[in-house]
Amino acid sequence: MSVGVLSRPAVRAPRPRRDGGTLACAGVSVAFGPTIVLEDVSLDLHAGEVHVLIGPNGAGKTTLANVISGHVAAQSGMVTFDGEALIGPPHMRARRGLGRKFQIPRVFPRLTVREQLQLAAPRADLSPLQAQLDEVGDVPGEQLSHGWKQWVELQMVLLQRPSVIVLDEPTAGMPRSDRGRLAEELEAVEHGTFLVVEHDLDFVARIADRVSFMHNGRVVRTGTFDEVTDDPVVRSAYLGTGAHGH
Repeated sequence: MSVGVLSRPAVRAPRPRRDGGTLACAGVSVAFGPTIVLEDVSLDLHAGEVHVLIGPNGAGKTTLANVISGHVAAQSGMVTFDGEALIGPPHMRARRGLGRKFQIPRVFPRLTVREQLQLAAPRADLSPLQAQLDEVGDVPGEQLSHGWKQWVELQMVLLQRPSVIVLDEPTAGMPRSDRGRLAEELEAVEHGTFLVVEHDLDFVARIADRVSFMHNGRVVRTGTFDEVTDDPVVRSAYLGTGAHGH
């Protein structure tokens, strides 16, 4: 959808409360040479919530996700996970219970979907995914559609049952029908706290418990979807002054 005009979506049905970890960023700043990418960013994720970062390109959303996962080092500030400092390279953070899905899906080209899921989580029960496995069949990863690649990588993360999951633009390149299915699957997840970087505002409205708007390396506004997208500063900077029709 265009982010310039936003019609109010249907109210998201309440979902059962899920368990999950907590994560907080306090005073996080990042600069690449003279360019300030994040400036004194603070953000709190509540246990079990789906928290979505929105904002224009270059706002710092993916960089913040990379700081959390350990792929980018912050010059100042701190990230805590369940109240304790989250430090070290990405694999150490994964052992703490942090899951990460990148914008561009990475799958094994010659393995079937079932083989990829079994490799990611050898002890996981795949029976709840049987319908999808039957649908996709024994197609190797290199022949999967973009939507299926996104689904496979997401399941590879979820099957490991991380406490906090960072998803970077999970709907990128997906047709609208696949986005709806992805929203349903996220709503059905029973474990984990989610931080999602996303541009599709219809998708955001459907999945988000809370939304944070980022602009010029700062978190400008946090609240419910309606609270954030009705904010005049957000509408002017991101959605367009005539946005959010009723």
